[in-house]
Amino acid sequence: MRHGRSGFEILLVIVSIVAIALFLYGTFGKKKGAENKILVVESHKVYVDLGRDLADLQTMQKEKRRLEDQLKAAQQQVQEEIAAKEAEFGENPSEEQNQLLAAIKRDAAVKMQGEISRVQRTLTKMERQLRDQFRRTIKPIADEIAAEKGATLVLIASPEVFLTVDSSILITDEVVQKMQDEPLGEGF
Repeated sequence: MRHGRSGFEILLVIVSIVAIALFLYGTFGKKKGAENKILVVESHKVYVDLGRDLADLQTMQKEKRRLEDQLKAAQQQVQEEIAAKEAEFGENPSEEQNQLLAAIKRDAAVKMQGEISRVQRTLTKMERQLRDQFRRTIKPIADEIAAEKGATLVLIASPEVFLTVDSSILITDEVVQKMQDEPLGEGF
């Protein structure tokens, strides 16, 4: 049973609130003669169109394999330690030796669970870093297009936040094109 909200859900709520506040400010809070224009980028579409999804997937899979190999090595070491202790105690260990062996096995299980948690945290952190790196890459391109079009705000379209977006304010294809044309888009 799941309790609470994930970080991603909280982030979506915050982005939604900021977007609504900025939209309301842009609609009702602007001075006469000033025009606020909002543009939207479907960042996931840019991510897929540039092949970044596949590149990041390969990076994640490579890191996962590396971490799994470390996990297997740790598990092998723990199993060897237990086997050595069992061999030391012989075929008929005393009650005290059985208790010690049970404690060693419990400690080994806790150690392995800790290693599994560490691997999961590492992969989650790496995924977040790749996503942040992509956003840092897309931002200057979106800012440049926004400046050319006189926009004051560029939002990232998300199906969780926006059900529909008027295609006249979408700059997704322009962002993809610029990222393909400029060296900045190749270096991610």
